[in-house]
Amino acid sequence: MRRFSSALLLAAVVFAVLAIAGSPLPPLYSRIGGLIPLEETQRQLQAWSTAGGFIRYAYSTWIWAAGAVALSSGGVLARHAPLVRHLLEVRPIAARILTPLAVLVPALLVCSVPPLVLAAGGFPQSNYLRQDWSLSDVIVYAAVPWIITLMAFGTYATGIPAAVRASGSRWMR
Repeated sequence: MRRFSSALLLAAVVFAVLAIAGSPLPPLYSRIGGLIPLEETQRQLQAWSTAGGFIRYAYSTWIWAAGAVALSSGGVLARHAPLVRHLLEVRPIAARILTPLAVLVPALLVCSVPPLVLAAGGFPQSNYLRQDWSLSDVIVYAAVPWIITLMAFGTYATGIPAAVRASGSRWMR
């Protein structure tokens, strides 16, 4: 588990460096088409490389930072695996709910709060792309990650009592 936690923490450092540098997101593809087309990534990389100043930011900064926070939280939990295992034995339902929340909530806060603060403060969406905030941008960037996570976590959490019952543990603690 130490190697796994070290790998997670090393990946968190890489994500943190990408966040601090304000690096654009790589192209993302799906079966229905490009979510972030290659041309958009190339345009953002060009703008990013020609921008002055040490710290550059765009919405990708908060996504990289959220990844760094999630990876570091997971690394810390993996480093303390015996404690997590003990918690799963003593309080199985609480542990199965709180452990994922210890990773998800800080990452979601890092992903959604800075765009709200920047928009409220009148700062641009990106200091190298020169994009201003629109109301829909703020709503999407702040609310959508929470909605998706709550839907997935709700589906996961509703199956926890049955899974604990099936494992033979005393689940009503």
